[in-house]
Amino acid sequence: MGWNFIVPRPYNAPFRLLKLWTTHHTFKKLVEDSWGQAMEGTLIFVLANKLKRLKGDIKIWNKTIFGKVEEKLRIQSEILCQLQQKSKQEPDNEALIEEMYTQESIVENLLDEEAMILQQKTKVKWENEGERCFKYFFLLNRIRRNKVLIREIKDKEGRLLTNQDDIADFIVQHFEDKFKKDDIIMNPNIIALLPLH
Repeated sequence: MGWNFIVPRPYNAPFRLLKLWTTHHTFKKLVEDSWGQAMEGTLIFVLANKLKRLKGDIKIWNKTIFGKVEEKLRIQSEILCQLQQKSKQEPDNEALIEEMYTQESIVENLLDEEAMILQQKTKVKWENEGERCFKYFFLLNRIRRNKVLIREIKDKEGRLLTNQDDIADFIVQHFEDKFKKDDIIMNPNIIALLPLH
């Protein structure tokens, strides 16, 4: 009953600040360092370029600090499962139990990070202590993304375009044609028809 299509990421996807980033202890220093670098030019030029530089710095920092939360969660959950299996075989091993509790804490933190990201992406608020119902929030996020995506469009000849590049080219061409400058041919006899007084 589910959908098995891939929604491509738009080329011009806007940059959005994730609240999760602001909870990390190095984020404020990153912003201060990036913003504090000197730049010359007009005020608007400096502002635009500092924002552009900050965006790049945050993207690199995000990949380094957080990476792909879903992938990390999957790997750390597998490690936790392995530790739980070992603890069943060795229930008296104190070091193993301590390692398992540490791993549970890591998985719990990753679940919190994933929940915070999903909550912001789906624009839905839920109780802090509420149940994590990720399938629901993944579905809401997919539905919200699909609302703004043009999956198919007919061109002037009636052909159905489904490739995102073809759709983009068609839309750009349509508006270029619609708003292109037309040369006006002036009839010299029309001036003679205008009243002089």
